[in-house]
Amino acid sequence: MKNLILDEISGALRKSVPLAASVYINPLSGGFLTQDASGNFALSLAADTQIYGYTSQRSGTASFSSTAATDFVTIDVDTEKVYELPASTTITAAAMKLLLFRTCDIAISGSALTLVQQANVTASSTDVLVICGWDISAQTVYVRMNPAKMYAQGIA
Repeated sequence: MKNLILDEISGALRKSVPLAASVYINPLSGGFLTQDASGNFALSLAADTQIYGYTSQRSGTASFSSTAATDFVTIDVDTEKVYELPASTTITAAAMKLLLFRTCDIAISGSALTLVQQANVTASSTDVLVICGWDISAQTVYVRMNPAKMYAQGIA
């Protein structure tokens, strides 16, 4: 059984992972995931210091299963892939030019079914994302996973 899937067309590395209980991934949200102590995955929050990958799968208008490890999503673990996230605050081209290729944190707005994962363009303490670009009209930021923060935890 293969543990990691190589997409023959895009060349992306992907992996199917179990979700924690009642995970909700808003269609407007980013999809960076963190692993919990049980080996299940949930949406990465602002304080998370390690991310494992990104899922483009969304839960729609309800949460995934209320039982952990019932639902699975595919995560992309490619460190060079770029993702578009809502900005945590209003961005301007002049301000974003100064942030290009710098690291930033994840921000969270809302709660439960209104929770949205964003690129925090005003904070840099966990540094899990790298800013690669922006779209001023959409108020979004293009980011990639910081490789130094993806594999930061040892096995023991």
